[in-house]
Amino acid sequence: MFKKLLLTAILIAVLSSCGGGGSSPTSYSAAGITGVVQKGPLIFGSYVNAYLLDEKLNPTGQSYVARTTDDLGNFAISSNISSSLVHLIATGYYFDEDSGSISTSPTTLSAIVDLTVTPTPTINVLTTLQEPRIKTLIGSGKTYTEAMQQSAQEVLDVFGVDTKKIEGYKSLYGMQINGNKDADGVLLATSTILAKMSAMAAANTSSSQAAQLSYFLSRIASDISNFGVLKTVSIKDAIKSAQASINLTSVRSNVETYYASRNVTLVAPKFEEWVDKDNSQKLPKRLVNATTGVFVESSNLLPGIEVTSNEILVGDVNGVYVYAQLSHASGAPAPTLQVNGKSVSGGNATVSTGDKLSVKANAPSFSGTSEYTLKLGSQSLIYKVSSMVESEVTPDLTIADPMFVIGLNSATYGAAVPVSSNVNSDFYFVVLPASNRVLTVSEIKNAATNGINETTMFIQGKTTLKTAGPNNVSLALPNQLLRSAAYDVHYVAFNSSNSNKLQSGKINLPAYSVPANSPVGSGSGSGAM
Repeated sequence: MFKKLLLTAILIAVLSSCGGGGSSPTSYSAAGITGVVQKGPLIFGSYVNAYLLDEKLNPTGQSYVARTTDDLGNFAISSNISSSLVHLIATGYYFDEDSGSISTSPTTLSAIVDLTVTPTPTINVLTTLQEPRIKTLIGSGKTYTEAMQQSAQEVLDVFGVDTKKIEGYKSLYGMQINGNKDADGVLLATSTILAKMSAMAAANTSSSQAAQLSYFLSRIASDISNFGVLKTVSIKDAIKSAQASINLTSVRSNVETYYASRNVTLVAPKFEEWVDKDNSQKLPKRLVNATTGVFVESSNLLPGIEVTSNEILVGDVNGVYVYAQLSHASGAPAPTLQVNGKSVSGGNATVSTGDKLSVKANAPSFSGTSEYTLKLGSQSLIYKVSSMVESEVTPDLTIADPMFVIGLNSATYGAAVPVSSNVNSDFYFVVLPASNRVLTVSEIKNAATNGINETTMFIQGKTTLKTAGPNNVSLALPNQLLRSAAYDVHYVAFNSSNSNKLQSGKINLPAYSVPANSPVGSGSGSGAM
């Protein structure tokens, strides 16, 4: 009796150590397997091989071959399946999410799946990275369930993803890039990262994207299999660079357009939440409504003047991270994203409840408007910056036509602008050369010592003039700027107490060359009053 009980206990222990559900994988029976192969999807006619395994992942001798039935990667094996553990290997050309095109070479993807966990498995890049590690762990004494769980987290660690933060997570082979679950977003994100890495490496080595993808898959899988972590520093750096370079909007459009062209209406999963573009090591960055704030337009500005928007407060987002990205239209002066008053390089940031965001930019040319878009979680906020109209004039201040003078020093050339009324104001004088860069009078007078030249000049500032009666205001330009071309001097006067513009206008300074031996003079000029 004792021997029978002992044998029964041993048998139960052996069976409970196998598979995902406590029964031997070879006791499983199903009429077939249906699944999908996705890098992006492998195209029609790609081969899929299925090898049945025992609890130690040894082949049972039964194998089957199928081919994908469409350009979406779907496949089906109709034969009876007598084991829940299956080794799947697929080879074919694939849709590349990053470029939006079909690969120029085939790739091979694989997975070891438990059909009791997911009866319709996905063969993908993550399962390909996981496969050799599962074998290593089972060889060290782990059960399949233990090996599957540990190896999945080790694979996702490479991309900064924690399985505990994936809502409804079950397995790597339960993910689909055409699904709508949290885990599906993880697969599309990591697949896109590998695609971008491969494309960047291919461009640097004159090889194919598919060849580089195979290299990265093999190298990462080898590190994980041997060490449980990615150790190759160059690949770690490539992952960071790829994430920073991914165009999230283009990837979403590429995927949805590909499926639409195959008569499938698809909204891509929220993969953007799992791409760490700012290398903050904070994932996921949830696409949620994060603020009730709006930007207030900055208007009637002097061209080139730096302006900072009002702050946008990140509200209560239930303890999650939110992604912020600042972009601008082509031709607009490049902006700077600020978080809690500090500038952020690249215009990308990961923020959370209580953070304050603002935009710093320079006003465009006269009559121009620049538009900046801050994507914050699921929202898009527009900030507009517009400059004054040059022709606007109010009669409070009169500036007559100038006389040209030489005399501020031997290396400068300028114009005297007579002011005919009593004012107590701040005067902004701006010089716009042909390149549309901006200089102001207070800086121009020191231009020779500041080392300004025609290709690097961009100065902002003001000169304050407090006049008690008619007065001549001298504009001095560095000689090296005026030898070859004419310049327009734009002058604008503001009331210092309320910033209202009093007058604006334009003076054309023709090309002029100061003689090399010109002495320092004391000449002046005036206009008719």
